[in-house]
Amino acid sequence: MIKQVVDVMINLQKDMDSAAEFAARCNIPDVWSKLGHSQLGDDDKVKDAMESFLKADDAEAYVAVIQRAEALELYDELIMYLLMARKKVHVAIVDTELVFCYAITNRMGDLETFVAAPNKAAIQDVGDKCFAVGTKPMYEAATTLFNAISNNTKLAVCYVRLEKYREAVEAATKASSIHTWKEVCAACVKAEEYRLAQTCGLHIVKSPDHLEELIQMYARYGQYESLIDLLERSVSEQEQAHPGIYTQLAIAYSKYQEEKLMNHLEQYWQKMHVPHVLEACIDGRQWVEARFLYAESGEHGSAIRIMMEHSSSAFDHDTFLKIIKEVRNQEQFYAGT
Repeated sequence: MIKQVVDVMINLQKDMDSAAEFAARCNIPDVWSKLGHSQLGDDDKVKDAMESFLKADDAEAYVAVIQRAEALELYDELIMYLLMARKKVHVAIVDTELVFCYAITNRMGDLETFVAAPNKAAIQDVGDKCFAVGTKPMYEAATTLFNAISNNTKLAVCYVRLEKYREAVEAATKASSIHTWKEVCAACVKAEEYRLAQTCGLHIVKSPDHLEELIQMYARYGQYESLIDLLERSVSEQEQAHPGIYTQLAIAYSKYQEEKLMNHLEQYWQKMHVPHVLEACIDGRQWVEARFLYAESGEHGSAIRIMMEHSSSAFDHDTFLKIIKEVRNQEQFYAGT
């Protein structure tokens, strides 16, 4: 009889307020459930619907409730409903939505406690959703989520967005991904955090395929001295540094710190791509250095030509005599073959 009365009020009389008063007087779970289902269809009464389901201790309509509450951004009220629902139904969608509600309402303590305990939430999905919102509080929430599942790649990017560069470098270290190192390095350079950028850069320069892109990034921000510091440290700390590092350091010296170029060539010319460095020396009109590279790499005729064409800066009597002798020996060799 009681159920029929509330049905009349809801379906025939369309009097939701009277139905709510009746439900409160009789306080029967089935009545509250009927009322909740009816209220759920009215945007103005979705909040009331969740209260009705709570009083009924009824989680059966959890999918519809989540959809309606999220569409209307009733996250605080939804939290109370979900806490009840997860005791009744053990499904991922309930835990997942609860995690998002904690995040978007900035309940960081509740969020941290929840993800640290056993749950069925799709933490990665919620983290991505928080990241996509793009606000500082949601980036903070995303760091909690990505940290909980040890997704250090996404964690590093979150810290970059929060301008927490030291934490970003720590996360990148755990991620050990070239792509992550590059993103964090670029952010650190842009923020003028050069020591942190160097930490990232030392990992990037180990890969010849990414060295040139790193150099272009430093150049884009005009940080030539920081670039040279990075390359110098790479040469000093990496016992098996690849030729690209020696080559790019020579080119950087040629462009920005010419006084260091000759000493670098004398020490490492055998470890670099000589043609690339020669091109930089010629572009920079560094004729002595170009003469040295031609001579050491066995192109004695080219070394002589440099001295003849740029005698005011590149000619040296003793060097000329030494090199011309090598040219003559070559000529005699080819004449006898």
